Amino acid sequence: MIIALGESLIVAAAGLTGAEFTTDVIAVSSWGVLISCALWWAYFPVAKPELERALAAAPTVEQGSIARDTFSLAHFPMLCGVVAYAVALEEAIAHPGPLSTSARLALALGLLLFVGGTALAMWRATCGRPVTRVVIILVTSATLFLLSGQPPFVSLALALIGVGLVALLDERRANRIAG
Repeated sequence: MIIALGESLIVAAAGLTGAEFTTDVIAVSSWGVLISCALWWAYFPVAKPELERALAAAPTVEQGSIARDTFSLAHFPMLCGVVAYAVALEEAIAHPGPLSTSARLALALGLLLFVGGTALAMWRATCGRPVTRVVIILVTSATLFLLSGQPPFVSLALALIGVGLVALLDERRANRIAG
């Protein structure tokens, strides 16, 4: 997962190669880096440790199937989500005008697959029902896809708000449980 997220950062930097440094290009690249960081935050500090704890607490006879389902099958959509997000980011950097329908779809689908895949893994590992996570990302993804005609940095700002909210609420929930 960390490699895929790192590659999304490379997309943000590579898009600047040869580009004219306008305010829009710098804003889009900056939002892109922040979204990659928010995706990391939505997975590594809370979801991954919860998945690991659930796997360790499961009966030995169930650990193999839980590990397969959570760390392999449910991670596949997450990785596809990072790839789709990177495609949308590359498009946003390359074309400073409003995102095309395919770029908006890639952005919305990328976030939905990543956050939704994480929710699927958490559900399968019996870490609880991540309803809030699913609702936030569904609303965010639908908004991103349906909101046409906006500059790319607006779409990316909305994406950052949605993913950041997922990560923030997960962390607050985990702190309440731990505290």
